[in-house]
Amino acid sequence: MWWIICIFLFLPGSVISRPRCGGTHTAARGVIQSPNFPNKFPVPIHCEWIIDAQHVTSPNSTIKVYFTQLFVFEGLSFKEYQIYDSTYQLNGRDIHTVTETNVTKVSVIESKQDYLVITLKLDTIESTHLRVLDHLLDVYGFNITYEISPGPPRMDRCTMMDCGFTGTCYDHYTRFSCDCFDGYEGPKCSEGPNSLCTPDICKNGGTCTHIGDSAVRCECGPGFTGEYCDARFTPPAKECEDCLLSCPFDGREENICKCPGNGESPNETRNTDAVVAYAVTIKLMNVSNMKAAQLRGYIEGH
Repeated sequence: MWWIICIFLFLPGSVISRPRCGGTHTAARGVIQSPNFPNKFPVPIHCEWIIDAQHVTSPNSTIKVYFTQLFVFEGLSFKEYQIYDSTYQLNGRDIHTVTETNVTKVSVIESKQDYLVITLKLDTIESTHLRVLDHLLDVYGFNITYEISPGPPRMDRCTMMDCGFTGTCYDHYTRFSCDCFDGYEGPKCSEGPNSLCTPDICKNGGTCTHIGDSAVRCECGPGFTGEYCDARFTPPAKECEDCLLSCPFDGREENICKCPGNGESPNETRNTDAVVAYAVTIKLMNVSNMKAAQLRGYIEGH
């Protein structure tokens, strides 16, 4: 009897169960993760997780999802509904889709509706995930947290980017923290014996953060820009916000965006000292010096 059952279970072509995918969450807080996290998941895949907040009694509560450990940048979307079940959906609205551009920039999303549906739909796993430099991380999918609570999202939240990809971001529900890998330490895992963040790498008070174990970036303070925060930057004055249209350019770089001073003589000018990283010149032939509205009308008419 047992011999027959074993043969049946291991016959070629027999069905192998797939990992659990999706589900409905009604608790005030919880964790949502892709199948097999942090390992690869089977594809094609189509999962739906539903966060149901209709029974929460706290007034002015919203659904917040924190992107603590997010590595996939395709096929993951978030849609809110006023009503959602298997037969009827009302007032559905897309509120966020993860892309390669925003995967490291967005740390939280929030919905004021009673239902938030998280969908993971992918046909392939290749070229859809963040790959961290060298060997520190080889992770697939996501491990994110949510809460249904009043008030704004918590300000101390973190992402893998905040932890420099040299540590893991964790949500302890009362606080967030970076759990650093061996050789790294500090609140953002950018210190320690393996860190490339030397004290003088970021100039003028800039903050050094790791991006994997082979690269760093500098977060510059007010008034400075550049890869190492070594270039001074002064935002254009209010009267110079439209300087490319209001101030004629004579072809000399030193005269870019020199606008009349505020309350000064019309012949006096003020240089914004803005750093010009890339200069692009557009020359309109046979066009006189026009005001902004006139110039827009000319361009739209041609």
